[in-house]
Amino acid sequence: DGGGRAVRVALSVAGGGARLRFAPGQWVDLVAPGAPEGSVGGYTIASTPAELARTGTLEVLVRRSAHPMASWINDSMAVGDDVALRVGGAMVLTEAHARKGILAVAGGIGISPIAAMLANAAECATTTAAGGDQALPRAPAPALTLLYSCRRAADFALVDRLENAAEAAEAAGGRLRLVAHVTGDRGGDGGEPSLSRRWEVRSGRVTPQALQEAFDELAARLQRRGNTTEGEGPTTVACGPPAATDAWARALAELRPTPTA
Repeated sequence: DGGGRAVRVALSVAGGGARLRFAPGQWVDLVAPGAPEGSVGGYTIASTPAELARTGTLEVLVRRSAHPMASWINDSMAVGDDVALRVGGAMVLTEAHARKGILAVAGGIGISPIAAMLANAAECATTTAAGGDQALPRAPAPALTLLYSCRRAADFALVDRLENAAEAAEAAGGRLRLVAHVTGDRGGDGGEPSLSRRWEVRSGRVTPQALQEAFDELAARLQRRGNTTEGEGPTTVACGPPAATDAWARALAELRPTPTA
């Protein structure tokens, strides 16, 4: 996935996952039996608690790198190999966050936790989420927006998960708005990303202006549906390369609803 820069790994959890609890946004530390010291790899879970309950599996996206665990996963791991795992991380969303709406921005494989959060918010509007007290509870008419930035058209990952989440949001009477930002030259890598018509495709980086437009559109959507009070904005979350994430976080922290009168 992601133009061959990462591999999607489905982990079948022993016992069907009945004893495993996680919240969207958390990660798993993975280690292969007999692996050398220091080869533990931490990877954010891209799937949802409800999916674990249905299928007994977790999915992670592992970027190709020289890290021992990443190298083993990308180059040596085979179907049926055993790995040990433990859940960690505190970047999760609550029912209150979902009810306020979610504006998410992601870059590269930073899409992993964002995809899980958005999919879970959409799923929980129509089904009861599994995963215990940490799972994002049922929420009405999801109002969600994603701005997803990659350099090349081929680099967009987890597209099927995001489009399925958009379908789930629509089925619940809500919307997940999907906006793809291609920062490189589209003409140099085959043009448009392989995205459905659900996506708005734009050239260039996710700028503060783009974030403000998305924030205002989502806030207006929430206001029309009565999901929030006037002057209150949606929940915001960002994940991607460190420099980009820092810039997005600063811009998101400064967002306020644009006056309409």
